[in-house]
Amino acid sequence: MLEMIEIVELDSLTADPLVQKFALRRDSEWESTDEMIIDSERVIQRAVNLGIRPKAILLTPQTLERHRPWLSKGKDCKIFVATEKLIESLVGSRVHQTMMAIADRPKHRPLSSIGPSAIFLNSNNDPQNVGSIIRSCHAFNVSTVMYDRQTCSPYARRSIRVSMGSVFWTNNVFVEDTPTSLEQLKRQGYQIVAAHLGPQSQSLRGFRFQEPTVLVIGQENSGVSKDILALCDAFVKIDTSESIDSLNAASAASILLYELSRA
Repeated sequence: MLEMIEIVELDSLTADPLVQKFALRRDSEWESTDEMIIDSERVIQRAVNLGIRPKAILLTPQTLERHRPWLSKGKDCKIFVATEKLIESLVGSRVHQTMMAIADRPKHRPLSSIGPSAIFLNSNNDPQNVGSIIRSCHAFNVSTVMYDRQTCSPYARRSIRVSMGSVFWTNNVFVEDTPTSLEQLKRQGYQIVAAHLGPQSQSLRGFRFQEPTVLVIGQENSGVSKDILALCDAFVKIDTSESIDSLNAASAASILLYELSRA
């Protein structure tokens, strides 16, 4: 928890650099600052409970009163209170969340930090899918999320919100060189299994995950890239109705993660 409270009441737009950051919309703008923005009361509270220390919090007076029992401030955090109308003027659009926070992005974790089961996201560029998959990882106690450069950052604004804060529970590992990293894990005894529709794919109904395992989920349209498929020990598919050729990435990952958690 944060330790004490300092309130800055805003009655007009201010030149304070922290306040102006709440107007940034593009994820690329946040990545250049090594910071992130967190939306929604529940997600911010969960982030704080999991050790995230906001630099700034922007909220309405009503929201402040709802959360005063736990809201407080460390020495490097400011809490800005403004009307919903003023917040909308700052962010340039209608506000659906009356509480936002800015914090430093967690540092990249090394490959050596992964646990006995992990998911690897290959070219998943939809932040909603990434956030949903991370939430499923938390639900099924798969603690490590690996992701490559072509995958949307787990700390993108929408990824954080859709994950409902689970992104601050998972061990998120950025993989710069995918083939080298997967080969290293194979030497350490990890089974590399890709969700893939192909002639060598095994039905999930009869497939048994081993431990340790890395489950690979590819891009929703093109699937897992060929260079990664060449490194996999097995391919698994989810049997569906004949009228449905496949599930979206988040739905498929949720089913596979449940089975992986039973290994």
